Amino acid sequence: MKKKIVFIALAWSVLVACRSWSEEGDVVIKLPEELMPPPKPLSEAEKQRKDKEMAHSALVERLNRKLPYHKMFADVTCQFFTLGQLVKLCDSVSVVNVVAVEDADSKSATKRLVPRIKVTVNAETNLLGHLDRGDLSLIVQWWDRKRLPQKGDRWLVFITGEDHRVNMLDAMKWDFDKTKARGEVKEAKFVLGQSRGAIDLPDVKAERELLTATMGYLQNLRQQKWDAEKYYAHLRELVLSLDQRIKDDATIDMLNFLKSCPSFDLNRVLGDTNIDESVKDYVRLILMPSRQHQEKP
Repeated sequence: MKKKIVFIALAWSVLVACRSWSEEGDVVIKLPEELMPPPKPLSEAEKQRKDKEMAHSALVERLNRKLPYHKMFADVTCQFFTLGQLVKLCDSVSVVNVVAVEDADSKSATKRLVPRIKVTVNAETNLLGHLDRGDLSLIVQWWDRKRLPQKGDRWLVFITGEDHRVNMLDAMKWDFDKTKARGEVKEAKFVLGQSRGAIDLPDVKAERELLTATMGYLQNLRQQKWDAEKYYAHLRELVLSLDQRIKDDATIDMLNFLKSCPSFDLNRVLGDTNIDESVKDYVRLILMPSRQHQEKP
């Protein structure tokens, strides 16, 4: 009963302090000592374990900084919407023509940090699923690049009708099965990953490379015939692409594959001349020790 009274008194003190904040400036709140027991001293074994965990975290952070999409927060978000991730989670993949663009909000898109744009597209070719050839209006948060869409643009677009945020981490596993995963169903279709799922097709060469890469992902990840050898062969070619988006996405997808396929021989990666040293460092210093630890009886 005494503890309950102390808690109520504490809650009241916080409420009063918050209400008087603007009138009296900063308010210092002192909690009763019985609610703030001193921390227990760590044993020598606990100290060693904590130091080891901190050293490991620092190593992972240092290695991550050498990889694509790890330099800024916005970049980090991109790793959730690589070509591999988009293919795993989307309902359809299509080449579309942009037939109209307008601001979705009253404030001009050029004056907002993350423009919200209404884009009307018309399907030209379906690679997966089906989009009708009639006009389809989409609201897109344009967050991953500066150039705003314009009428006449052509996109490779990944469409979904479900919010898959709950499945984002599971989808990083290379054999993720979308047929067994469900997201929150939305009233209207939208672009998966917002602007990250609307990829520009500026010319014939870029289009050919992007469609070839995407078809490879579709054959490996959406046919429900997961073959680690074929998927690795697909990715090890893409990491050499001159297209920066394809190259960076494939690098992250390669790491996700290696993390989630324990049967794949990591020594093959270390001897593969196609693979960047940043990936090899991660394999050598993080993935191989982790596997060895898991294999111990």
